[in-house]
Amino acid sequence: MKKIYFSTNKWTDDEYFTVPDDKYEEMNAKKWYVMTNGRKDSFCAARTATKKERAAGSSTAINAHRQVLGIHLRKPFKNETVDHLDRNRFNNTYENLEIKTTHGNLRNAKSNTNIGVGLWGVSFRVDLRSKPWQAGFT
Repeated sequence: MKKIYFSTNKWTDDEYFTVPDDKYEEMNAKKWYVMTNGRKDSFCAARTATKKERAAGSSTAINAHRQVLGIHLRKPFKNETVDHLDRNRFNNTYENLEIKTTHGNLRNAKSNTNIGVGLWGVSFRVDLRSKPWQAGFT
């Protein structure tokens, strides 16, 4: 496992992310930054795709975890996501990454403890005054 340092990071205090030894040379040759999807707790290591990579079908940003697994040159299948088993999005080692469905990935997520319940499927809706607590499972 080796460290690759971010060239730009305005979102977190993290300075680097980790990759397997055999991917280090390939990935360290690029400039990496911290990308967010808009949520304050959702980050990953990413870089800008080259014209050749975009022509091959990848998106404009290449996520480090997809490059480690070798699936960065294609668009994700429907409901396909990469799960970081230890929930550390900057640990991109083979042992920590697994391709899952969106539903399978959510099973590894932390439960929402901000509402004081800490139970899956239980949410508080302030817009529903008479019965603000809801439970829903699929």
